[in-house]
Amino acid sequence: MVYLDLILNLSLLVALSVVSGFLDKRFPRETRTGALLQGALFGAVAVLGMLRPLFMGPGLIFDGRTVMLSLCALFFGPWATLVACVMTLAYRVPLGGAGLVMGVSTILSSSAIGLAAYYRCKPSIQPPSTALLFGMGLIVHAVMVSLMFTLPAGVDFVTFKRLGLPILLLYPLATILAGTILSDHLSTTQAAAVLGKSEERYRLLFDASLDAILLTAPDGRILAANPAACSIFGRSEEEIKTVGRMGIMDNTDPRWAKALEERTRTGKFAGELTFLRHDGSKFSGEISTAIFQDQDNQIRTGMIIRDITDRKRKEQALLEKEVQYRNLANTGLALIWTSGTDKLCTYFNEPWLKFTGRTLEQELGNGWTEGVHRDDLERCVDIYVSAFDQRKSFDMEYRLRHESGQYRWIRDLGTPNYSGSGEFVGYIGHCFDITEAKIAQEEIRKLNDELERKIADQTRDLRDNQTALLNLVDDLNENAQNLTVINQSLEEVNRELAAFSYSVSHDLRAPLRSIDGFGNALLEDCANQLSDEGKDYLNRIRRAAQNMGRLIDDMLNLSRVTQSEFHRQDFDLSDMVRHIAGEERVNSQSRAVVDIQNSVLVNADQRLMHIAMINLLGNAWKFTGKSEHPHIAFGTDVQNGETVIFVRDNGVGFDMAYAGKLFGTFQRLHRTDEFPGTGVGLATVQRIIKRHGGRIWAESTPDKGATFYFTLGA
Repeated sequence: MVYLDLILNLSLLVALSVVSGFLDKRFPRETRTGALLQGALFGAVAVLGMLRPLFMGPGLIFDGRTVMLSLCALFFGPWATLVACVMTLAYRVPLGGAGLVMGVSTILSSSAIGLAAYYRCKPSIQPPSTALLFGMGLIVHAVMVSLMFTLPAGVDFVTFKRLGLPILLLYPLATILAGTILSDHLSTTQAAAVLGKSEERYRLLFDASLDAILLTAPDGRILAANPAACSIFGRSEEEIKTVGRMGIMDNTDPRWAKALEERTRTGKFAGELTFLRHDGSKFSGEISTAIFQDQDNQIRTGMIIRDITDRKRKEQALLEKEVQYRNLANTGLALIWTSGTDKLCTYFNEPWLKFTGRTLEQELGNGWTEGVHRDDLERCVDIYVSAFDQRKSFDMEYRLRHESGQYRWIRDLGTPNYSGSGEFVGYIGHCFDITEAKIAQEEIRKLNDELERKIADQTRDLRDNQTALLNLVDDLNENAQNLTVINQSLEEVNRELAAFSYSVSHDLRAPLRSIDGFGNALLEDCANQLSDEGKDYLNRIRRAAQNMGRLIDDMLNLSRVTQSEFHRQDFDLSDMVRHIAGEERVNSQSRAVVDIQNSVLVNADQRLMHIAMINLLGNAWKFTGKSEHPHIAFGTDVQNGETVIFVRDNGVGFDMAYAGKLFGTFQRLHRTDEFPGTGVGLATVQRIIKRHGGRIWAESTPDKGATFYFTLGA
């Protein structure tokens, strides 16, 4: 009879606990309201159980409250436990009787054990297992049985003997049964939440994707299309479903058959195919497609399509500009070569190959040295290797065998080549045929030698014969005429070189601007479609084009310095320096302190001096950029009774051992990735100072700055 009464009480409580699932759907347990309502439900169920208890005497009743309270704490946490515990105590305490202490203790102990299990096992993350439910039920009711000994003497042992075993057998089983119902509902709720989030993420990805996404069947039916697909194909989703795969694919593209065959064979395909828009126009697209099974075990296929029309067009335009630039390089007069990090040459342009009459394969590596005159070869290789090891520019002259078999003089300008990341990748060189200039120089030397010889002879003969003086005058006039003709020839050569420089700079600028512009457009418009490697290649192309542009400008300015008209005038050089410094401070936002001596008056060509001071001050700004307290000074000094003008800075300085190379064209004493530049600025300054009849020199100590001194002649 005892077992039957307990079973009836527990079964009623278990049945009522099912209502918790319906309540959880409307008021989730994660909210405060849901937890409080669950506590009220479990408290009400516990009180209902106490209305139909197993009656053992006045105030001594047994029911399923411990099962309900422990499960309420385990599944719904402290807020629900508080409500259920208060409701149960509110009903039990007024009953009083012999079992009051035991009743209150079991309510508190079962709630505490349930909360301990809640914090220990975190059922919201992992639903409780059957073993956990059984263990908790056994502990709760073992404590309950032990609390029987708080009953009055005589009653405690009788109650223990009669109910101890039934409680330890039935109550843990009831805990498992009711807990399993709650655990199954929790698992179902969590699975539904995960599924809902997954579907939400899929729908968000499906709708927000910029690429076309199609859900299809292997037979070509289209089951769903995202907004991007509708935009790309120019059709509504229903129209895309109606026309199917055959309506969006270009049947004339032979790659389609191979793509579908590969997908059938391997289960997936990725590549480029041609597609059709609503108006019949074709476009290139990148497609990724795979076969899979849906939740109903139906075979489905998915397609992700990216319209690459713009990218293809820009890549083609960029390729055409690169070909145009290469063709321009091959049709110019300069002989161009490149080498790798192993010092071996990797490229020679068409003018080089035409000049030497050899093939590219013959010239690659060290093959080009076979054409260098044997008297120049050792010196030529030594200069190249020495500059290469020091990563410095070089300027050398040597004789190279022409296709005719004759040796012609070549001027070779080599510059270190760095990647966009600052990594050294080799050298690039430009060579020019200077044979005519060499011949002219040799002719002038011979004429000078002849003139000196004749002057010596005529001077010796003048002592004896005045007639010889007249003959000497005639000879001098004739030589002067010859010199005039030669000088005119040299001036003509200079004019042709100036015209050639302008033509080259103009013809090279246009494709360089196109390469830079198309590269920038490709980066801005297709950044999301390019890999990191592709972006790096484009950035390298742009930086190379920009560096080449700056080099062309510097070379053109250098040639103009010696060709332009020269007009001296009096002006205040301090005012000019102050104006240049103000512009530099605004443009570069430099922190440098600039001290400018007032009223440095000079007589010079104002336009050329402006170019010179921009270069000198620009150098000072550049090489003090890493100084903690950058300082630049301009003024005059007296050395050996002569007034000299100086520009001083406290930047990185340089080793005076290399001062002789400081004013050479393309000569650099620092790495380009540390301090950018073309190596033309100081060469330009030196030519300006020489045109004034002055001289320029520098003094420096590494890491302590440099001072550039110059005079401007009479």
